[in-house]
Amino acid sequence: EWRRSLGILDGDLLVSFDGRNVLEKGIDVFAEAINAARAKAGNVKAIVVGDGPEADRFSKALPDSVFTGFLAGEQLARAYASADVFLNPSITESFGYVTLEAMACVSPVIGANASGSVSFIVDNQNGLLVDPQEGAAGFSEAVVRVANDRELLKTLGAEAHKTGLTYNWETILDRLINDYRDAIAGYRTADAA
Repeated sequence: EWRRSLGILDGDLLVSFDGRNVLEKGIDVFAEAINAARAKAGNVKAIVVGDGPEADRFSKALPDSVFTGFLAGEQLARAYASADVFLNPSITESFGYVTLEAMACVSPVIGANASGSVSFIVDNQNGLLVDPQEGAAGFSEAVVRVANDRELLKTLGAEAHKTGLTYNWETILDRLINDYRDAIAGYRTADAA
C-alpha cells in the first residue's frame, strides 16, 4: 500500500538507497546505475532514503525517483521492507549498518565487493557483489539481472533475511573483540620475529 502511494506499481522493481547523500557513499554511481538499468528494464524505480549536502544534485540525477528525506524507526523499517533490493555502491563503509538493516528486512543487497558489504554478502547466495572497478555498468547489470529474474530475487531475499537475523549487538561486539585479539596476537608475533 505504501509503495502504491508513492506511484510504484506492483510489477516495478523498487531499488533503494539508504544513507547520507554524500559523494563518498557512491550516489553518483547509484544514479548512473539506476538510469542505465531503466533503459534496459523499464520497470526499475528508485527510492532514496536519507539526506545530506548532495541531496539536490542526487535528486536531479534521478528524475522520477522517490526521495523521502531522513527516516527513522518504523518509517525506516517500512522503507527497507518495501524495497525489492538495496543497492549500496559505497566502497567506504566500515561496518555497513545499512547493508545489515536491509538484509534483516528481507531485502537482498547489491553491494560493492569492498569493506562493509563483504562482511555480510555471500555473492549469489544472499546478495550480489560487484567489483567497484566495473563502476555503474556493473551495478546496472546486477539490477537488470534481478529485475529479469524474480525467483533469484526471492531466493536472495530469503537468504539475506536469514543472515540479518544472525546478528545482534552481542554477536557483533564479540566479533570485534576477537578481531582485536587477532590483531594484537599478529602484532606480537611480528614483533617477536
